[in-house]
Amino acid sequence: MDAFERRFQQEYKNAQKKKLIDDNDAFQDSKVKKIMIENLVQEDDLDFVVKYFRKLLFYSFNDNVAAMQFIKKHINDLSKKQVEEILFLIMQRINQGISEETTLMMIDFLAKTLKEKNLTIFDLKKLNYGGFSTVYEAGETIIKVGNHRACSKIADNSRILYPSFKGFVGSQFLEVTKKIETNPDATNEEILKIYSELRDQGVIWFDPKANNVGILSKDDLAYQKDNSETKYENGIIENEKVTSKELSSGDNVIIDLDHLVFEDDKEQIKYIRGHLSYILFERVKSFERDYNSSRQRTNKKSCPFW
Repeated sequence: MDAFERRFQQEYKNAQKKKLIDDNDAFQDSKVKKIMIENLVQEDDLDFVVKYFRKLLFYSFNDNVAAMQFIKKHINDLSKKQVEEILFLIMQRINQGISEETTLMMIDFLAKTLKEKNLTIFDLKKLNYGGFSTVYEAGETIIKVGNHRACSKIADNSRILYPSFKGFVGSQFLEVTKKIETNPDATNEEILKIYSELRDQGVIWFDPKANNVGILSKDDLAYQKDNSETKYENGIIENEKVTSKELSSGDNVIIDLDHLVFEDDKEQIKYIRGHLSYILFERVKSFERDYNSSRQRTNKKSCPFW
């Protein structure tokens, strides 16, 4: 095959790829998207991936893990301007509608945070949407991004997986924690035990369910210790010492901090109750009844917050 034929075939292939990426109906098909992105990466076509990065991200964040890793691999082949533009697109995709100032602040914050763990922004992968934030992972790091939190203060309690950072970056609220094994099989008895421990210390857990519980390992215990004196921005944490038992490997901890409220914070309780689903509201009421029943059996004063 001579040079002319090779050039003709490459131009034809590029035209076909462009036709596919411009075909919105075809691009709505997740299988088509996945196959196409994988082919782009396999063909090592850096120019094409860079050119259409905006559209790839617009349709799906996680379908482009391969494309983001591809950019990471070729980062030294791009100009500083190209890298800045791509990072800007990623942040805009994560936080649609935020200002340019916040976007640049987040790029700087995440780049520094992930660099400490030998990771980059291109390693981010979306896990799910929560009630107040979108959750991403990068390696063993969990990052929650949102513009609002139900609760801004956290009790000083060993049953809570503390973040290494919790605060505002520009207009966005970020929380960075260690990824730990979840415990979807946690029983109602185990969850009630955690609920009761917190209630004894004046804290109400408004989202008591197995999906919000993780299992500590030895490494997790070390992480908890490292972050026990973490200073949070904007008065985010309440470091009031309470009686809190020492935990061991295999013990359960709360990994979602969005619904932990001090019982004397009436305004916060009122706000959260107004935003709870009926099912969650009934679940909390059930745990509260069980908690107060146990107090009555041990001759302790009942202290319902309803």
